[in-house]
Amino acid sequence: MAVTNRQTGQPLSGAIQREVVSSNPVNYANRGRTYSTSVVRGGYAGQPRGVIIEGTRIIGTIELANGMQVDCEVQGKLFSEGDVFFGTAANVEGNVVARKITVSGRIVGDLLAEERIELCVPAVVNGNIAAPKIVIQDGVAFSGTCEMQNPEGNIRVNGNLV
Repeated sequence: MAVTNRQTGQPLSGAIQREVVSSNPVNYANRGRTYSTSVVRGGYAGQPRGVIIEGTRIIGTIELANGMQVDCEVQGKLFSEGDVFFGTAANVEGNVVARKITVSGRIVGDLLAEERIELCVPAVVNGNIAAPKIVIQDGVAFSGTCEMQNPEGNIRVNGNLV
């Protein structure tokens, strides 16, 4: 699906480029929309980051070509080739894999980053984290294991190479 100008029909710069691989019918929740999908692949043409706003609920696997700011409820896995920022309104139940991960919201699940993980106040994280660089601010609630890159440049989680 491409977002276009209504008058010219031309694609908008920075418009969302999203492909729904398979989905169930859309259900509308009280405050926002509930999207029940198996896999969503997306990216942002001309923009390094998009925003999923508070009041949205996503169920399923999300695959992003670029970075994203998440301020909504997610139940499922999130994979991104870019940076992912979870705002204070984020409530995630599932694993996250991305280049860089910054968390200010609530996550129940494992975080795996290629470069860096940063947990910022008032984050609440229940799960294991693994990255070459990890920052946990004073006041963050974190319960889980923390693994950093070894000298050979490999990340090990529970003793296994990732």
